[in-house]
Amino acid sequence: MAQLQSIISSVLRDVLVAQHEANIYSMSLCESYRKDGHTELFPLPAIAIGEMELEIRYGIKAVAAQSIQFEINYPLLRKTVRKLTAQLAKVMLESVINSILSSPLAADKERIKLIEQLSTQTEINRKFSSFLDQKLQDSVIGQFTNLLKDDGGISSKVLRSCVMQTGNEELLYHPELINLFEGAEGQKLRKQTYTDLEKSIGDIIPQLIKEVNFKRKRIFPSVDVTVAADELAKLPEECIQSFRFKVIPRNMPLNLTDVGEDND
Repeated sequence: MAQLQSIISSVLRDVLVAQHEANIYSMSLCESYRKDGHTELFPLPAIAIGEMELEIRYGIKAVAAQSIQFEINYPLLRKTVRKLTAQLAKVMLESVINSILSSPLAADKERIKLIEQLSTQTEINRKFSSFLDQKLQDSVIGQFTNLLKDDGGISSKVLRSCVMQTGNEELLYHPELINLFEGAEGQKLRKQTYTDLEKSIGDIIPQLIKEVNFKRKRIFPSVDVTVAADELAKLPEECIQSFRFKVIPRNMPLNLTDVGEDND
């Protein structure tokens, strides 16, 4: 294929050079026309090559060994991350709610009012879960380079770190829950809630990511081609391919008279 690229590059280069040389020659006529006042404003010829359609016929002589490359499937990665964060946000919220409602402080209804609302009111729970999901997505996206392992899988350690950081910031240290975790009992509850959350997340993450892999294989065949007419004549018709492409050369402004006057 390098030979085809070389041929195409050569053709395009020759076309552009020919157009450029023709216009340069036209510009050189300015000096001759200026010597005679009667022809000074004579319109100069200009060359502008419009759209061209080129066709190259090449024959495949042999197919060499295939090269294999691996790449990350980023569309799948983004889709999977959105799914993972949505699931983990629900687990995170459920774990915190259960820990608090099963603690001695659950008897203080005023103190756990917000937690009870999250537990009993579906709409509030859904909105807060979506909020956690978005915060967790932001955290995971910020760790993309560390999230992926060399084998294409997800690092459970990095993902767990993102979840625990989000849980700390948006739940255990949330401004609206400060009163809940005040005092010795509150601090003890926060510590226990963190431990329970860590266990819940640690148990479910391996299950969620065990089949996940974003590395995909790409196979690139290497072929030996010829464009020589005598060699093409020896090849069967099914080995001959055609490559067609259109090109519209762009060059300098074609108002050559103005260019000449600016240089005067």
